[in-house]
Amino acid sequence: MSNEAPLDAAGLRDTARLVREWRDVARLWDVGADAAVFEFCGDMALVTPPSIEALDAAFDRAGMEFGGLVLTSDSPRCFVFGAGGPFRDTILTGDAGPSLRFLIDGQSTLMRLRDAPCPVVAAIHGGAYSGGCEIALFANGLAMERDATFALREIWMGLIPGWGGVCQLMLRRQAAGDRPWDALEGALTAYARGVVSEGAAAARAAHVLRAGDRDVAGRADLIPAALARCEELAGMEWSEQALALPGPEDADRLSALEARLTAELDLHPWECAALAVMTGLIRDHLGQQVPESTWMSREAAVFPPLLSPALGARFAHVAAKGTRPPRDTG
Repeated sequence: MSNEAPLDAAGLRDTARLVREWRDVARLWDVGADAAVFEFCGDMALVTPPSIEALDAAFDRAGMEFGGLVLTSDSPRCFVFGAGGPFRDTILTGDAGPSLRFLIDGQSTLMRLRDAPCPVVAAIHGGAYSGGCEIALFANGLAMERDATFALREIWMGLIPGWGGVCQLMLRRQAAGDRPWDALEGALTAYARGVVSEGAAAARAAHVLRAGDRDVAGRADLIPAALARCEELAGMEWSEQALALPGPEDADRLSALEARLTAELDLHPWECAALAVMTGLIRDHLGQQVPESTWMSREAAVFPPLLSPALGARFAHVAAKGTRPPRDTG
């Protein structure tokens, strides 16, 4: 693994012009050729309320000051490790208000990302985890290191993805031709495992990488590949999609899938509780066409009650090690 951030590996930091810096949070760079790079800051490049605000401010410039935007981080370790701040605080204090605001603000920003007036491409190195994976799934295009990982690790902490991760996986599978049940089964299985894909071949098989998205062998090539993808996507229009869920006749099939995943993955009771919330959300909408924004509003309703103080040990383990906690944790 490279010990350089992608902008450094590409040799672009010294020639780029710093447009704006949000201290210890993010930077926006003009890299020429009508393109900009938004860089999350920090060793783990966490998504926080200030970084969501910074991303929104960058979108305010999109289409006027630059015609393409690449998302990356200055962490040598990964693109984004996950979301930090309010969710952990709610577990400690029991006050769900800040978490709900952060959740809704993040949802709004990701919808803005996808509908930005210029192409937005996420450049993934190391891994895109939890909230970072959801940011990548909302991007118009992707470029990735060939060995990078995409993961929705929320279930390991007893949570569901609150920024549309499961919905986006289903939509990508449906766009690739999967029937509603097959798209649901693939997305729910990825969520229950906590890992969507490891490496470029698996990312293409899971439809995380779409036609035209790039994978590169070396980190030095990552930002150039993302900038090239921006150019290819110029002029394309993006709009909200509707998720087609299987019919009510598949309710028993959904229950069987939940039971199978619980047994095969030896899910902890907190993981079982999170999976039950996700399958319950799906079950309530069987047979419906659900717009993305509607789906995320439903996620916002069921997410905060999951933030129990009892999850503290699981949160701490994932934050420290980035792995699934041992079964006797929490």
